[in-house]
Amino acid sequence: IARIKILSNLKLDEHRLPQDGRITINSDQSRVAIRVSILPVFDGEKVVMRILDESKNILTLEQLGFNEIALAAVKRHIAKPHGMILATGPTGSGKTTTLYTVLNILNTPDVNISTIEDPIEYRMPRVNQSQINPKIGFSFAVGLRSLLRQDPNIIMVGEIRDRETAEIAAHSAMTGHLVLSTIHTNDSVSTVFRLSEMDVPNFLIASTVNLVIAQRLVRKICPFCVTHYHLSKTTIDEISKQFNLEQILDGFKKLGEDIASGDDLAELNFFRGAGCRKCFDTGYKGRVGVYEIFEMTADASQVVLHGGSKAELFTQAVKDGMITMVQDAFVKAKRGATTIEEIIRVTKD
Repeated sequence: IARIKILSNLKLDEHRLPQDGRITINSDQSRVAIRVSILPVFDGEKVVMRILDESKNILTLEQLGFNEIALAAVKRHIAKPHGMILATGPTGSGKTTTLYTVLNILNTPDVNISTIEDPIEYRMPRVNQSQINPKIGFSFAVGLRSLLRQDPNIIMVGEIRDRETAEIAAHSAMTGHLVLSTIHTNDSVSTVFRLSEMDVPNFLIASTVNLVIAQRLVRKICPFCVTHYHLSKTTIDEISKQFNLEQILDGFKKLGEDIASGDDLAELNFFRGAGCRKCFDTGYKGRVGVYEIFEMTADASQVVLHGGSKAELFTQAVKDGMITMVQDAFVKAKRGATTIEEIIRVTKD
C-alpha cells in the first residue's frame, strides 16, 4: 500500500482519511492511467485501482451498442445548438464513456467545448478540461458558473449532484448552450423527477431537457465459443414473473426482429458462451451497453408542465416510440450479443 501511495502521489503517513490519486504508466505501445482509491477500514486500508487505457481510441455510438432507433435519436439531438443531454445509471455503467463519445463527435475546430470533471478520465484534444477541487472550494457549481464566462458552445459537467449545479445547468441550456452531464437515477423517465426534487422548475425541465440516456453494461458472449439454445418452460416462467412478455415481443417488432414463431419465446433462438481458453471458461468477453432513450417530445413536455406522474410520463414516452431498457436488452440477447442471465442481473432493480 505504501508503494501505491508513493506512485499515486498520496500522503504516506495518512491512514485515517480516504485518499484518491492517479498513476500514469507510459510505454511505446500505450498510455495507461490507474485511478487509485484508498479507504481506511477496520483492518487497515483497502485499495481499489481502476485501469483506464488512454491510448485506446474513443468508441463510436455503434460500438457502444445503441440500437437503430436510439442511434437516430442521439444523432438528432446532439445536432441541436442548445438544451441538455443527460446520461443516467448506477456507478460504473459507462455514462462518462457515452458522453466522451458524444463529445468526440461534436469536437470540431469551429466550436468551443469546455468541461468540468471529477476526475478528468480521458484527455481530449481541442477541449478545455477542468478538474474540480473541493478542498479549495472549486466545486461543479463554481466551475460551471466560471465556464459560462468563457464563451463556450458546448459544456460538459461531470455530474449533477446538487440543486445549485442542476439550476445553473438548466439555465445554461436555456441561454443557448448545449449541456452534457450525468445524473444518478434508475431509468430515463425518473431523471425528470430527480431534477424536480432538486428544485428545478417544471417549465425549465420541459424546455431544456432534450434527451435522457439511461444505461447499464452487460457482458458480451465470447465469439469463440458461442452456442445457441431454446429457452426451457421454467426459464420462460421466471422471465414472465419479472418482465412483461408482451412488451418484450413488442420491442422485437419495433426493432424489426423477425418473429416467425409468433408470440412464443420457446421457439426463438437465444445464445450463451460454452466457455473456452480465450474467455477463461467464463463464456463472456467484453461488455456492451443496454439503453433506454427518453426524448422530450411536445406531448411529453406537456405531461411535465402539468405535473404528471412518473407512470403517465412513461406511458407517453412509450407512445412516442421509446424502446425500454428491457426491450433493448432482450433484442441484444436474441441477436447473440448477451445472455438472458446477464439481462436479469442488470435489470432486476
